[in-house]
Amino acid sequence: MHRVTAVLTTGLLALGLTSCAAAAPPPPTSSPTPTVDVAGAKNAYLHYITVYNRVGATDPSDPSDVLGLTTSPQLEYDQSTFDMFADKGWLVTSGSKVTLISVASAQPTVVTLDVCLDLRGVRVMAAGGAEVELPAGELQALTVTVASVEGRWLTQSVRERTGRPSC
Repeated sequence: MHRVTAVLTTGLLALGLTSCAAAAPPPPTSSPTPTVDVAGAKNAYLHYITVYNRVGATDPSDPSDVLGLTTSPQLEYDQSTFDMFADKGWLVTSGSKVTLISVASAQPTVVTLDVCLDLRGVRVMAAGGAEVELPAGELQALTVTVASVEGRWLTQSVRERTGRPSC
């Protein structure tokens, strides 16, 4: 009982002392929370896929339009992919389609997207007209990182993912 009284008295005493003290200064104003252009990041990836499909179907030996939409490490990966297609004389007759795109995380300069990419209509043809069998599945579940570099959203990495959302 004495302990409860002592705690209660200490609490009341502290409350009384704070009410007699000078008013506390207002809390410092925080800097505004930076906004994230999620729509811009999503649109940048969708544009990347559109250009990737076009370049793969027309001239893989000149992937500069695609590479201009990427940054490392995706830039190097795409360069080696298009080099291989050009060396083998392969062309893509129809492109992939994004069936789902949602934000996994967002920071002012990096947005991570969960993407489902439909490859069912993609056909790769060799120079002689034979279809090339590719190991990719019909639907790919991907984690895509888009980074803001000098004010432009660029595709930074594309990796396979597991888990939700499922494709």
